[in-house]
Amino acid sequence: MTKRPKTDPLHLEIVRAREAQRVWVDAWSAPLGTSFDDVARRAGLEPLGDQWETLGRAAAVDLLALLLHRDLAYSGIAAPATQARELAEGFVGSFGPEECRYATNRPLRGGRFAPSWNPATSFTFDAGVIVVGRERAGVLWVADED
Repeated sequence: MTKRPKTDPLHLEIVRAREAQRVWVDAWSAPLGTSFDDVARRAGLEPLGDQWETLGRAAAVDLLALLLHRDLAYSGIAAPATQARELAEGFVGSFGPEECRYATNRPLRGGRFAPSWNPATSFTFDAGVIVVGRERAGVLWVADED
């Protein structure tokens, strides 16, 4: 996988908008057959194998919008809701109109993060979305501490 330049304006805007212990925002060109675990490894996250929760595009945007809007530890506001939604839509939209696959370690239940999840980092809390398209793959992930 070839890494995209770190100077991508959308990626920088996301990192600036979401204060956290760590934020991963990246995309690469990816060969056909790239798995969620391949992307996780490339990003420095733990591969989760069959524990990935797959999502549709709209659910991926909803999850990322909440992740950018609220912190994972105390549900405090991390970024304004409208800005968080725009950034989430921009990230998912950056993979183009083609059919993509989406996965997370912590899905939403009733508009909130599920109380349990499969950690992909050593941080106290983490969540995000991995995107795999025909030609590109990427990750938007956030880790917070208690």
